[in-house]
Amino acid sequence: MSDRRNELSLHLLTVKPDARPSSVPFDRSPEPDSSSREGLENRIRELEARNRELLTRLGEREVIARELLRQNAELIRREDKHTREYARACRQLGEWQQKYRDWSQWTKHARIGVLVFDFKLRLRQFNPQITLEIPLAAEDIGRPLGELADKFALDGLCADIAWAAENRVPLEREISSRSGRWYSLVIYPSGPGEERLRGLQVTLTEITEFRQATAELRKLSYAIEQNHSIIAITDPAGRIEYVNQKFTEHTGYLPEEVRGLDIDQLHPPEIDGVSFQEIWEQVKSGNRWAGEIEMGTRDGEWYWEGATMLPIKNPQGDIIHVLKMSQNITEHKTAEELLRKSEMLSAIGQLAAGVAHEIRNPLTALKGFTKLLERSMTNKAYTMIMMGELERIETIINEFLVLAKPQVWSFQKKQVDEILQDVLMLLEPEAHMGNVQFVTRFAPGLHPVSCVENQLKQVFLNILKNSLEAVPVGGMIHVETGSEPDGDIWVRIADNGCGIPEEKLARLGEPFYSTKEKGTGLGLMVSFKIIENHRGTYSVKSEPGNGTVVEIRLPAERENRV
Repeated sequence: MSDRRNELSLHLLTVKPDARPSSVPFDRSPEPDSSSREGLENRIRELEARNRELLTRLGEREVIARELLRQNAELIRREDKHTREYARACRQLGEWQQKYRDWSQWTKHARIGVLVFDFKLRLRQFNPQITLEIPLAAEDIGRPLGELADKFALDGLCADIAWAAENRVPLEREISSRSGRWYSLVIYPSGPGEERLRGLQVTLTEITEFRQATAELRKLSYAIEQNHSIIAITDPAGRIEYVNQKFTEHTGYLPEEVRGLDIDQLHPPEIDGVSFQEIWEQVKSGNRWAGEIEMGTRDGEWYWEGATMLPIKNPQGDIIHVLKMSQNITEHKTAEELLRKSEMLSAIGQLAAGVAHEIRNPLTALKGFTKLLERSMTNKAYTMIMMGELERIETIINEFLVLAKPQVWSFQKKQVDEILQDVLMLLEPEAHMGNVQFVTRFAPGLHPVSCVENQLKQVFLNILKNSLEAVPVGGMIHVETGSEPDGDIWVRIADNGCGIPEEKLARLGEPFYSTKEKGTGLGLMVSFKIIENHRGTYSVKSEPGNGTVVEIRLPAERENRV
């Protein structure tokens, strides 16, 4: 273009536009006259004007040419862009066609019923699965929802579709059919939230079996959660996955506190001489284990469980969980212990009735002859020892007779503090010899109790004598009385003696078991029996080095009984 312009410029004028006329070369003809010169100058000026006009037009054409080139480049760029977009659109169209084919294939074979409506709620598509519940045919395509309502045998389906279309929001719920089947209904409008509805899809997934299974699981869940047994479920490694409410009630641990803990952290290291790890390995190998376990609570207390642990297997026989079910058998264990002691006491009572009378007669003769020997012997130390031992035997016989059955006792109303004062008066000389001080605090205005006075004296005498033997020289024994709001009278005897170890404390009251070197154990056994006969209760608390506290509770104003 530029070359063409230069060629045209040279063709029009070979001199510069501003060249003076005198500088323009002419033929060497004779110099013209003045009129000819004037005409020539006019001609030059015309040519110069013409030349400038041509240059102006040439510049405009250059601008137009540049604009054409720019527009041509833009057209080329747009064509490239449109080509790329067309190629991308073709690819997307192919992808959507493939997706549509896949979706059509999926809806054809899926167990999910599908309905597709357009923006006017006219049926556009359905799959074979939906026809199991809604009897649609090919001629129904294009029919509006209202004309199909009689075929929709599902409770409220048409209303749900109309509501979702009107509000342009998805809807999900469970719906039942007239045949009794249950479905999960999902209605999804195309372009939810937009002003204009583009279409609407409906899916129905049958959940009848799922609901039945869920109901069964819910029943099992309620049965486990509300079961009176203590239940814990772990994974095969022993990590706790579930505990029921009874577990929390007995142990004090919340489910979130124990979930994920190893089950051995809540059990003692050994059970009946077998390590818990061995028991767990036995269960993991597929065997059932049952036994009694002493368990600890969150508050540090202890209780007994009758427990069973067994593996839970899947259909392939793999252990997927371990179930532990247990019952709190603390009361049962206590009852067994009481029964054992009761049977022992009953046996001793039966034995006492015969043995006491069989021994008492020869014992009387032995005591009489021993006194006769004492008169004739110069060294009376031997006879004194014999008399002391005979008197000790007689004391044991008398304690045996307390256990003998049947016995008839006359109950009378007496003041407990008066009985205690009589016993303390008897023991005052012995306490004075050991420099032991009795500190009393009797509550005023106590109601009387219905009792056998001599038997209560024997109880208080036995307990106070044990305290006197336990306290060191210069010790103190506190004797207090009081009453409860329910009317019970309590007597508390506390000393600062040596105390009793925990393992021995549990055996107090057993016959022939004593913490003293020469004790028989019958004193406390008889005392506890007397308290039970008075429908009272007793408790013994002691720690080595911190003394012992014995508390007795008796009902006030009990009716006379035999």
